[in-house]
Amino acid sequence: MKSRYQYLDFIRGIAVLLVMYGHLISVGTGALEIPETINQINNVYLPILPSDSHNLWKFDVLLIQGAATESAVTGVFLFFLLTGYLIPDSLKKYANPVRFLINRFFRIFPTLWVCEIIVCIVLYISQGISFSSIRIMSTMFMLYEFFGVPAISGVLWTLSIELFFYILCAILQKFSILKIYAILFITVILIGVGPSRSYYIDRIVTNLKWISIVLCSVTFRLAEKDHETGNNHSIKHILFVPVISFICFNLYANNFGDDSTYFHLGTYLLALSIFFGAASLNKYAPNIFDNPLLKPVYKLAEICLPLYLTHVAVGLPLMYQLKMWGFFPVLIPFIAACISILLAQVIHWCMDKPCKKMEKVCSDAIFVR
Repeated sequence: MKSRYQYLDFIRGIAVLLVMYGHLISVGTGALEIPETINQINNVYLPILPSDSHNLWKFDVLLIQGAATESAVTGVFLFFLLTGYLIPDSLKKYANPVRFLINRFFRIFPTLWVCEIIVCIVLYISQGISFSSIRIMSTMFMLYEFFGVPAISGVLWTLSIELFFYILCAILQKFSILKIYAILFITVILIGVGPSRSYYIDRIVTNLKWISIVLCSVTFRLAEKDHETGNNHSIKHILFVPVISFICFNLYANNFGDDSTYFHLGTYLLALSIFFGAASLNKYAPNIFDNPLLKPVYKLAEICLPLYLTHVAVGLPLMYQLKMWGFFPVLIPFIAACISILLAQVIHWCMDKPCKKMEKVCSDAIFVR
């Protein structure tokens, strides 16, 4: 059990690194404007890190040329795969759907609230950027899509999809291969029909497209559990489900439009290779994940949520300020990353244990008689 979670933490840590690289280095190097993170009046000083001042950006160029994907895209893909892999065990542990949703609430929302307050403060002090009360409140409760306003943090789109998935999990209560194919079939049909006249229906269709990625690793976990009992009939679905997910994404790109690299074959192959490669290493050489050199990666995995929620709003304005102060360009993203990590660690210390206690108290108040 320990080694299994170590390998998952290894993937999570790699995902965090990829996302931070994409946002701090690739965006910092290539973006001529960074809306609602760098004030528009400061666009004349962008990019933060001109490409001729360092070579750190070449890793993403290598990914684009070699696999038609990007670092942040691959990292997000890995996050979705991790969510899917863990969910069958979570649904078994929290068999009651209300208890499951309470667990998800306390794992996400208190940390979200603290992080978004920090984001608002940092952006106002550093860039003079402020947000309306409706945007702040709708972001805090992840209702910004319902009100049709942008979130105050661009990275929250992935969390919105995860919450949609958790509600779906509470409805289904338990996954099976049949249920997975039913969801995928509905997704293909809805995407194939094309855009509707309803904003909310199209948002559901878009979320289902992303859920197809999550279902790839749900399938893997179900097949893994069947294999543990001597049943190997589910193994073939590990291939079939990603193929259908790939079809969903490309059909969506054709009918709805998509200028990202998520639907590229290289994105699927790279992310799935990292995920299944780590799973294979865990099975055949689990001691590799006990290497002390991997402790920093596990630490990043531990503070994943607050780091993901704050690194853009904290890191990029800090990088901009360091540039204006004349810091050496190569050092700027590393300083920003370190400050973001320290902040995330403080948030983790302040929120993790209290939230666990609050979850237990709330669950006991509802279910213990």
